[in-house]
Amino acid sequence: MRVTPQKRRIATLASATVAAALLPLVAIPPAYAADATPERIVLTPAERPDISQSFTWRTAATVNDGEVHIRQVGTTEWRTHTARANEELTFADTPTRTHSTTVTGLQPATEYEYFVGTEGDFSDTYRFTTAAAAGDPFTFIYFGDAQNQVAARWAPVVDQAYAAYPDAVGTVNAGDLINSADNDSEWTDWFGAMDGYSQTTNVIAAPGNHEYSGDEFLLNWKSNFEYDGNGPTAVPARDDSGAELRRAALEAHMAEAMGETVYFTDYQGVRFIALNATINRRLATPDSLPPCAVGCPDPASVWLDMQARWMDEILAENPHQWSVVTFHQPVFSTAVGRNEVAIRDAWLPVFQRNDVDLVLMGHDHTYARGFVNADATDTPGVTTGPVYAVSVSGPKYYEQQPADNNVWTQNGATQVVRAGHTSTFQGIRVDGNQIHYESIVAAKWDGEDESTTDIPIGGTLDEFTITKYDDGTKFVTEAGVAVPEQPEGPEQPGEPGDPGEATDEEPAEEPAVVPAGHSVIDEIESGALTGPSVSAVDPRTQRLYVAAEGANGTGTVNAVDLATGEVVDSFELAEPVKDMSYVPGLDAVAVGWGDGTLNAFSVASGSFGVAVEEDDIVVPYPLAGVAFDNWAEYIHYATQGAIVSFDLGGDVVAQATTPADPGRLRIDSAG
Repeated sequence: MRVTPQKRRIATLASATVAAALLPLVAIPPAYAADATPERIVLTPAERPDISQSFTWRTAATVNDGEVHIRQVGTTEWRTHTARANEELTFADTPTRTHSTTVTGLQPATEYEYFVGTEGDFSDTYRFTTAAAAGDPFTFIYFGDAQNQVAARWAPVVDQAYAAYPDAVGTVNAGDLINSADNDSEWTDWFGAMDGYSQTTNVIAAPGNHEYSGDEFLLNWKSNFEYDGNGPTAVPARDDSGAELRRAALEAHMAEAMGETVYFTDYQGVRFIALNATINRRLATPDSLPPCAVGCPDPASVWLDMQARWMDEILAENPHQWSVVTFHQPVFSTAVGRNEVAIRDAWLPVFQRNDVDLVLMGHDHTYARGFVNADATDTPGVTTGPVYAVSVSGPKYYEQQPADNNVWTQNGATQVVRAGHTSTFQGIRVDGNQIHYESIVAAKWDGEDESTTDIPIGGTLDEFTITKYDDGTKFVTEAGVAVPEQPEGPEQPGEPGDPGEATDEEPAEEPAVVPAGHSVIDEIESGALTGPSVSAVDPRTQRLYVAAEGANGTGTVNAVDLATGEVVDSFELAEPVKDMSYVPGLDAVAVGWGDGTLNAFSVASGSFGVAVEEDDIVVPYPLAGVAFDNWAEYIHYATQGAIVSFDLGGDVVAQATTPADPGRLRIDSAG
């Protein structure tokens, strides 16, 4: 077991507790942040964790400034990024605040080192590695509820998990990290259990019902974790009816309330999606709503339907091979007395029609894993479709529903593996066209007699593999079952080794004459397009970035949805834009404006228009065109009779003369 300052504190407190039993009981208040020293440092993934990383830490509330200092391992120059000071929160009369920022402009598959804080009160230095390309193998850990006795009985499970999977890039947490959200000592225990891991690997988490306990507006959750604002958006009212106006008002409020609890992140070929399945009416309902008398929408239904609609959208446009969804209350309950009908009705069809690969849940304090019966095949041990899992990693257990009559069997689903009174952790490895899932028994806190499985602590409770072929065919195979071969498609004449049958053919016609040059393949109409303009396109999101001249001689960059022609976002510059180009590696646009000013601006959700570099690069040459080389980290600048290349510090690294004055520039990604 690793030894950290936090673990040493826990051991010391345990020893002190024994001695204190011989003395009169006294109230010992928990320790809270009281100075500028950073604590509770946690990494959370941005939408693009290959090129960005989010950070959060806590200090006393008197600290309003914070910075992340970061550099590639093996280099000498630190980059400094200013953090946002979050809302002040008070515990036991001690005011505290967290600090958060997302650092962009990173390189994929690259190890970085960093420290956080303020001058004179910096943290230790930690390391992390950005995500690599899709298809590169990686492992993550899935935890069900931690919730109770976190320091004493969940921390050992975390250590076991990382010992079993030391190369894990992070954890997926299916809610109820703690029991009472307004009890700061429980958060201290959770971050203590994750000490050494949360600073070096990413935490993906979805809130459970206990994150609302004593904190109905999720102030602690949103303070502790920094997640991208790429969740559901509201649909405006479609007509003037009271029902429509109320629905639109509810959605507008809920879109904000869901912030940092409903989001997605794309990691090495997997789209991870976190949902908020807890329907808290105080959080979900604004103080005032438009009047409604007939057909009034139920806030709980709107809460679930908004997330369902959003999931359909982001799963339909998922550019990756895999999808993993996590949330708290399960679509198929496992504990006695539980049945989440509304969640199942709203979300199960989404998972099935989009063929989500893994659905990872908690809440019921038992273990179960299975499938919808419609996804069974004629081969025993082989299914298709989504895999549904419920687990618990902490020491609190509920009784299981009967094996032959439960929410699964009553709703057309089958439990393949189940266990009660058993804590587990799951190691999940993604490797090319396969996902391998393994559930390990971590503890049986009620004893061997109460546990419903004979698998010993440290043994494998559950294991299966998902295989997905290039044509989309997918099989889920139990341990020891052979993976079926890819089904053969219809025979194609003329394939190698197949001479085919001779046929009578018409003589070939003369090849058509096609004029060289460009042709129009599509058109859009948008109010942002008033004439010829500088533009750039992001093919991944189907966004067109168009420059326009703003009021008083300023410049504007508009993001236009290619499907609708609507301007969905914009940012302004001090002078008109001369040229810009999309930078895939940064998820940004490189922009040149005025007589010679350069920078790159994020176009990612939650940070749109934020400058990648704190200081603009000002160049003493007339500006004609600009392009950014993500891999070399050079800015190429077209001017009269030359192309000049700068590093990010503004120093000239190369220069080439041209026979004529160049115009706009583009980097050929194929080169």
